[in-house]
Amino acid sequence: MEKQNLKKQFPINLISNFVYFVLSVLIGIWFTPYLIKHLGVAVYGLVPLAMSVIDYMGIMTTSFNSAVARFLTIGLHKEDEIEANKTFNTALWSSLLFIISVMPVLILCAYFSPKIFNIPSGQEYNSQIFFTTMVVVFSIYAISSNFLVSSFAVNRFDLRNIIKCSDIVVRVLIIVFLFSFSASKLWFVSSGYLGGALATLVGAIFVWRILTPNLKISFRNFDKSKLSNLTHMSGWVLFDQIGTVLFLSTELILVNRLCGSEAAGQYAVILPWVILLRAMSDIVSSTLTPMYFAYYAKGEIANIVNLLKKSIKFLGLFLALPVGLICGFASSLLTVWVGPSFAGLAPLMCILIGHLVFSLAILPVFAIQVTFNKVRIPAIVTFVIGVCQVVLAVFFVRVFNWGFYGIALAAVLSYLLRNIGFSLIYVAKILKIDIYACFVSLAPGIISMLVVAAASFFLEQVLRPGTWLVLLCCGISIALMYLYVIVKFILNPEEKKLFLSVIPIKKIA
Repeated sequence: MEKQNLKKQFPINLISNFVYFVLSVLIGIWFTPYLIKHLGVAVYGLVPLAMSVIDYMGIMTTSFNSAVARFLTIGLHKEDEIEANKTFNTALWSSLLFIISVMPVLILCAYFSPKIFNIPSGQEYNSQIFFTTMVVVFSIYAISSNFLVSSFAVNRFDLRNIIKCSDIVVRVLIIVFLFSFSASKLWFVSSGYLGGALATLVGAIFVWRILTPNLKISFRNFDKSKLSNLTHMSGWVLFDQIGTVLFLSTELILVNRLCGSEAAGQYAVILPWVILLRAMSDIVSSTLTPMYFAYYAKGEIANIVNLLKKSIKFLGLFLALPVGLICGFASSLLTVWVGPSFAGLAPLMCILIGHLVFSLAILPVFAIQVTFNKVRIPAIVTFVIGVCQVVLAVFFVRVFNWGFYGIALAAVLSYLLRNIGFSLIYVAKILKIDIYACFVSLAPGIISMLVVAAASFFLEQVLRPGTWLVLLCCGISIALMYLYVIVKFILNPEEKKLFLSVIPIKKIA
């Protein structure tokens, strides 16, 4: 893939990411109160809890596919068809063997889920069916990920996002259909996830055949030496993923175990916004990852450095608007979204979301670690910080009696320590650049977020928005003003040209 094609595909990928993001937001805003209405807040808390468990189950496949993506992308860029087929088939068959080997253990854990978690009374049997189905969902996603690597390797995130949109739509339609014709049951939700997973598998296989027809499924291309290379890298990525899951996906489990199912349900109300912002940042930053691999394959380190600095600044500015709006309108947003009884969770929302403007802005540095195969030290640091977060959360709850606020604070501190305190500095050393330049790239996003949050809070105090229409009008007004100021005063001419080249409009200001 030539550099020009990478640049040409980037705005298409970015627009498709935006469409996927908008769909996720619209469905997420409607779907959470819909589930709470049909299941109750305590039972609803089991849904994001299950997704946290899936994160745990998926760390093996996620770490393995990170290594596969690197080797497959570089192989395709070097037009080495034999090597690419060995990488693909080694990954596919290894994943299948892994799923077969762990399936009995996972099903056994699902059966004993009422003893592992705090399950609302009367929901024990439903929870067993729910968690068992989610195990199957995990297996299908794990298989699909092997085929989705092709869309990553050839930089076709637009097709990847079509598959992800189909997953969401199918999932919601099935759940709504089941809730419409019978009394609401927890396992209806897992049935929707199962339908979405199957749609993902079908779409992934179709796209794989279209984009990489030179890749063939053949057990003869399973290469033990290739597996050794993949596992060597993925082993440290796995270690890193375990640590990442510890401080990204243990919050709700800790709340469930330490504070009870009702508190877990309340905490879970905030998490869709956190997950949405994380996912939004990930799809934007992951769009750049094939470009890092391509530059690395050609030895263009200066382009990697330039791209990293710009991506940190742009991602920070990109996040400043939604983070500032959510924090500023937190009380009104919760009132309009899920009801006045949840408005008291506004401080929790600000704690969990406010730091994301700089914690997530540096996501591109993780692609650098994988690109240069420098994953051992980050893996160790991430694991240690993940363990410390669990210990700190228990300490805040048991000693200071801070409840789920203590767990939230422990999560935020761990996130900042890993992303800002270590990862940014470590990548600066890998690239041999001044760490000060990286921190300077973060400043515009942080300042912009504080200004947006202050403006939003001021409007909330003046207007007290009590409907979606008023809230939406306030948000759009601030967003338009924000975009004008950013393009007019914050971006330099080169950055302005780049910004305008990747948005679907021809002129701003």
